[in-house]
Amino acid sequence: MSRADLSRALRHFAGMLRTSRNSDGDDEGWDVGRVLPDQDDLPWDQRLSLVLTGSTAKEHHALLARVRAEPLTEHLSDREIDELLWQFAIDVSLPERVGPTVINQIVRSTADALLRPWKCYEVIAGTHGFTSAVPFRFANVDFAKASPKLMRDWGIWDDEVARPKWRGHGVATVRIAAGNDTEALRRGRIAVERSLAALQVGLQAALYVHLWDDQLRSSAGWLACREQARSRFSRFQLERRAPRPSQWNDAVIRGAIAALEPVETLLLSGRETLIRRVEIALEWLKVSHESSTPSLKLLATSSALESLLATRSHGLKGGALATRSAALALLLDGHARDPGELFLLYETRSDLAHGQIQAVDDHSSDTVRSFTERALVDFCRYANSHTDSRTHGDLLAALSRESTPVVVSWIKRLRPVGWRQMLSSLPDA
Repeated sequence: MSRADLSRALRHFAGMLRTSRNSDGDDEGWDVGRVLPDQDDLPWDQRLSLVLTGSTAKEHHALLARVRAEPLTEHLSDREIDELLWQFAIDVSLPERVGPTVINQIVRSTADALLRPWKCYEVIAGTHGFTSAVPFRFANVDFAKASPKLMRDWGIWDDEVARPKWRGHGVATVRIAAGNDTEALRRGRIAVERSLAALQVGLQAALYVHLWDDQLRSSAGWLACREQARSRFSRFQLERRAPRPSQWNDAVIRGAIAALEPVETLLLSGRETLIRRVEIALEWLKVSHESSTPSLKLLATSSALESLLATRSHGLKGGALATRSAALALLLDGHARDPGELFLLYETRSDLAHGQIQAVDDHSSDTVRSFTERALVDFCRYANSHTDSRTHGDLLAALSRESTPVVVSWIKRLRPVGWRQMLSSLPDA
């Protein structure tokens, strides 16, 4: 498909969208911004198809199939292609004041994004708050301690603003496929921060002790990128603040990476929907680590657990979360913690979120965090052993089919706090 062919296809699709949107002279056609309940596991193109009707949906599928078949878009994942076309549909569905000139600009920018030439970049990021005594790799990101030689190789040593920022900190480097340096920086930051968020969980598990939160606080600070075979960075960003650095020895890092092996495997699997769930959980766990009070930590870790084990269709989620976390542990290891403890703490979380109580203590937030971190690893272990489950809904359905008889028998024998609500969340219990 040439650029001209793609532009013609996009213009035709834009015409179909606007005709459908403004049929009968009003705005009562499809609504691309509508929230679709219980459809959060669907790819963007299927979500859009639920909103579109008739020939417009067929036109979209035809366009999507043509774009995906082109080798020129191999640097984009299916999710990224879907999101570009979803955003395109939103842009051209704006009110009638968006005329042909603006639509042509939208068509041109979308075609550029889809057909942008593939390049390989190296991205380097300052890992503020995190350093390692020895180099190591996690999720295709290489971590090391900043050194004058490395900074000179990248041309950063001579930058008077950046120099004080990297002293005592680490660096992370990653290879990124992108269409330009801005996109490479964006993807590089995502890759580094995702790895750092996972490592926070692994360090907690490797040491088996409660760490001070500033020991786990980390972020990708300044970033620079370069095309491979070029020696000079092409774009530079700088973060003005950085937390106190914490350095970890080789044994601690090895323990963290060993604890995170299932997480790393899933992050590199290409299963976009499940990866996104893990990314959301890691982001909430990072928020928990950086929160200042036990109440905020409890709310954040509960959100992380929901991203892994809850769906929109659940009303009261406490029973479902408790049974699913126990089901994973029972299937994978043959034993599980008392689910009544998590059930009670989730009830506490609900009271806190709805203003029924003012605060919780450190023990409550730490307990929910330990449940969530265990569920994260177990979720990834289970997903890695069920490669035919491509979406979050498929994976939870498989878990329900496999675990329900075992979990029902176990709960009836144990009778934990909230056991009736737990059984009611299970099919055919």
